[in-house]
Formats: sequence, C-alpha cells, structure tokens
Amino acid sequence: MDAPMHMIDGGKQLKDYPVGRFICDAICIDASSGFDARAIGSADIKPGMAVLFYTGASEYFTEEKYWHKYHVLDQASCEALREKRVSMIGVDTGSVDTEEDFPVHKVLLGTDILILENLTNLKELAGKTFELIALPLKLEKDAAPARVIARF
Repeated sequence: MDAPMHMIDGGKQLKDYPVGRFICDAICIDASSGFDARAIGSADIKPGMAVLFYTGASEYFTEEKYWHKYHVLDQASCEALREKRVSMIGVDTGSVDTEEDFPVHKVLLGTDILILENLTNLKELAGKTFELIALPLKLEKDAAPARVIARF
C-alpha cells in the first residue's frame, strides 16, 4: 500500500491513518480491456469506497511482461476516481504507472487516495461489491505490505 508520502513532499505516512481507513466498502471493475472513465463514472461508487481494478495482469505474474506491459489509469479515469471521492484504489499490476515521473501516483496520492498494487484473484471479484480489509504494517514509511481481504 502506498501512502501520500510515497510521492508527495510532506504527505502522510501509513502510520498517520486510523485503522478504520483501511476497512471500507469496495467494488471491483473489470479493466481487462483497459481503463475507462465512463465505467468508473457509471459504477455505484459512494464517497469513501475503494475501487479495485481487474486487468488480468496477475495471471502472468511470473513473467517479465508483468512489470512492463500492462494497462494504466489515464487522466480521465483518475479524475473520475477523484470526483467519486474514493478512499483507495487497487490494481493487479506491479504499479499504477509506466512513466518514470509517476503521474498517476502523484494525482491519486495528491488527493489522499491510497494505492494498492500487486493484488491477485481479482477476476473472482470483478463486477461485485464487498467489504475490503486492507491492513498495512504500521510503519513510519511511505509504503508497506498489506494483507488484503474481500469479505462478502
């Protein structure tokens, strides 16, 4: 899980959040054909929810392309997430960015949207809503491993 300090000077660390921030309602959107701001806009996303995106990338986690060939959120999708006032997003890719200046990280973390990366088994969640429990280690760091659970 990435916290704002991961990319934003003076941003919060994970230890700065109450544990309740890491437990919320969530929805998983199928982004296996790419990200689509219209799909985000039309989804039943309420403020404070998490949005996970199934891209299919975790199916080739052991291959080199996992780290170099994957869909990333575009500016319109980031704006749709900001407008919905989501709490966090999660992807089954190694990063939400492919560019070295990390524009997606900066946009999301700059508006206090936490980022989960390297998720697995999202295909089973696509199109569903559930309770998300994503508990990072409480470290004085900008990012940390998290145990992520979908509960129905």
